[in-house]
Amino acid sequence: MNFKSNRCRVCRINRGNRFCLRLGKDICWQDCNLLRVDLKCPEICAYSLKKELTAKEEINFRFKAKTDSGREYRDLLQREMDRWLLQPQPALNNRIPLELAENAAGKEQIARLFNEFKIPDYIPLIYLKERLKIDKLKVKYQAKTHEEFAEEFLALVVTQEWEKTISLLDKNEKYEKPLFRKNYFKRLQDDRFINKIREYSLISSALDQPVTRSLVHFDINRRYDLTLVLVKNNTDWLVEAKIYGRPELYRGMNEAHQQVAVLLSKNEFGTAFKLLNHYQSIYIDSPDLYYYRGLYYTMQKHFRQAVQHFLSAGELDPGFLEARYNYAYMLHVSGEKAAAREAYLELVQPFPSDVRILNNLASLAIEDKNFSEAEELLEKCLRIDPQYQLARDNLVRLENLQNKN
Repeated sequence: MNFKSNRCRVCRINRGNRFCLRLGKDICWQDCNLLRVDLKCPEICAYSLKKELTAKEEINFRFKAKTDSGREYRDLLQREMDRWLLQPQPALNNRIPLELAENAAGKEQIARLFNEFKIPDYIPLIYLKERLKIDKLKVKYQAKTHEEFAEEFLALVVTQEWEKTISLLDKNEKYEKPLFRKNYFKRLQDDRFINKIREYSLISSALDQPVTRSLVHFDINRRYDLTLVLVKNNTDWLVEAKIYGRPELYRGMNEAHQQVAVLLSKNEFGTAFKLLNHYQSIYIDSPDLYYYRGLYYTMQKHFRQAVQHFLSAGELDPGFLEARYNYAYMLHVSGEKAAAREAYLELVQPFPSDVRILNNLASLAIEDKNFSEAEELLEKCLRIDPQYQLARDNLVRLENLQNKN
């Protein structure tokens, strides 16, 4: 999480995320667009604008330009449209479009001009249609972008409508499970950063190739960085994770996991705990880091804390067998037998060949004197792995108890 004070030296509001050679100061992308639309920026500037000339260039609004987000490029196109509206246009008999649109005949002439030509899909004609109130101007439906999905998610965060955020999450079907749903809400409510989000401004976005994942970078409360990781699901984009920092941190997540894992394996618990605190303040939705914290608490014999972190790891990634098994096992050793049994049973279907799950269910059944159930589970366990010693021991234990009865 980074504190930021580098405001734009023009508006003093937005993040100054680039150096303007024309002004000699850091400016935001919004003010960069205001300047470069006149095509007078120095050519050596990476963000300088060059118009693509075509046979119908006066209505194409097409640029060669570097932009850091789709929002920035659409804003740039809209500013060019604003300029086009105020200048005499040969395609409209040298009339000024804004003046021409003051009457119905003029609006029809503008609509006819655009409807006759194939305008690229990315051109936001809806902007012209709404600004000039031209009902006959045909515009194509444009699917919501990854940036718009990210902004929709943050809008719900600002109003703390946690329930509504679920439909915007990746693999959100897991929240049909009440335990996971409750834990998700708890994580949000316990997160001091996310509860303080009051405003946000898009800085940049990037897409992986092939286009299946995106990173959307925001300025939060004019002070912090937040990156949302989104994944594509058919035509929609869904939030996979939040990173409290800049997008570059995304590529360091695996290294963070490895560092903590190595320290735990070496029993360097103090250093591991410090790193866990640091990395979890950045990779807030990492199931691996929750899992490693669960292991840390297990090694320290703080079983109740371990339970909570294994649960969070399993909630974030229901396919994370070790996290979910350890959650059930920690409940088991803490004496919460009913909850442990329920947790084990939920793992039987997705992981039917895991002998640890079958054996531990059998152990619970023995404790509850459900001997026939225990025998069935242990026999199944040994069919899968005849050499699994814990199951063999439990079978001997079961036979001894049955003989006493």
